[in-house]
Amino acid sequence: MAYELVPGVTPFLETLYNRRVYQDPASTGRDSTGYRVNLGTSLDLGGVVTGSVYAGYMKQTYTGSQYESIGGVGFGGSLLWNPTGLTSVKLNASRTIEETTTSASGYVASNVSLRLEQEVMRSAIVYGSVGYARNDYQGTGNKDYTPKATVGGEYDINRYFALVPEYSYSKKNSNQVDSSYPTHIVFLKLTGKI
Repeated sequence: MAYELVPGVTPFLETLYNRRVYQDPASTGRDSTGYRVNLGTSLDLGGVVTGSVYAGYMKQTYTGSQYESIGGVGFGGSLLWNPTGLTSVKLNASRTIEETTTSASGYVASNVSLRLEQEVMRSAIVYGSVGYARNDYQGTGNKDYTPKATVGGEYDINRYFALVPEYSYSKKNSNQVDSSYPTHIVFLKLTGKI
């Protein structure tokens, strides 16, 4: 349900329901049902700032008594700022309930990222992003914290193909023994356009 309060600002109320079912017999008790109730707003400030943000309550209840229910504040959003015709800045954030194969019933995943993109010529853009993720595992006390960074670009070879080089780094920090490690990813991708 949404209503445009003033031009470019549209508050909304949404309710979401989910049912998660495991086919693996070893996952007995992990089936669950959940819901989210969110209040938020969509924004379009003349094309300079666009996106939406929301916050509310979320809960996931499991069929197995050995798995604790998870509930709490949830939020999310994505905002795009175009300070010039060649530059864009995008902010993303979310807080959700996710599945796990550990002894926990699930975990609350909190993520935030900021991406800057710059067009350096008509056929090429460069970009960089930083982010942070936190996972809180229900009933175990286990927590993971992961900062991330990415740099890359995209070069249009012609109207049909583009070359995309990228490097990303992340460092998982965990309060579990021997569960902290860095990750480096480098790739060069050729993409096709229709």
